[in-house]
Amino acid sequence: MKYTKPYLWWPTFKGYKVPIYRFKERKTNSLTFSYGQKLPFDSGNPNLAFTMREPKDYDLIFHTDLSPEQFTQYDHLTNTGPGIILVNQKVKSILLELCPDDVQFFPAVIVPDNPRKMSFENHDYEVLNITRLIDVFDKNESDLILYDDEDVQDIKKLRFKEIEKYNFYLGRQITKTLSIIASPELVKRIKKDKVTGVKFLKDYEYKG
Repeated sequence: MKYTKPYLWWPTFKGYKVPIYRFKERKTNSLTFSYGQKLPFDSGNPNLAFTMREPKDYDLIFHTDLSPEQFTQYDHLTNTGPGIILVNQKVKSILLELCPDDVQFFPAVIVPDNPRKMSFENHDYEVLNITRLIDVFDKNESDLILYDDEDVQDIKKLRFKEIEKYNFYLGRQITKTLSIIASPELVKRIKKDKVTGVKFLKDYEYKG
């Protein structure tokens, strides 16, 4: 049976599990980019006041043990910042063509973790902020552990809704915003353009 539902956007990087590091002392909270909202925005929650910080004040410096020759082979970079997606101009161009109203991009800098070993400052990547929230989890067919407010705490089994036509290319699941969802059309385009550093999981391929 042909798979016609959305896919989970999943980072992949051969040889290194997490090649790019995001240190906690950076003043921009990594979760700033995980809410599916255009930045800056006021969530109304005083604990999330960091989402109101102006982008011009963002601190988006990342560290790596790899050389630019190693990590620039990838269009999408895995990193330790939860909610953060690092992409290059190739991915940016695709998303601006297909869904310009659902994305924002903020310049990032990648530097060596050990300056004595290497010296460079790479500006080939930007942080992608996905500004669209969607609801594609099938609660009846999935096995989900929920918080009191119905947000998803954990996923034991995942199934997406059967929808005749999806009206998005890229979004974050509204009840679990760290889950990034790509439409079949976007997956087809990214595979056609041979984007590296990301793969796509069908709902039944997800292992919690």
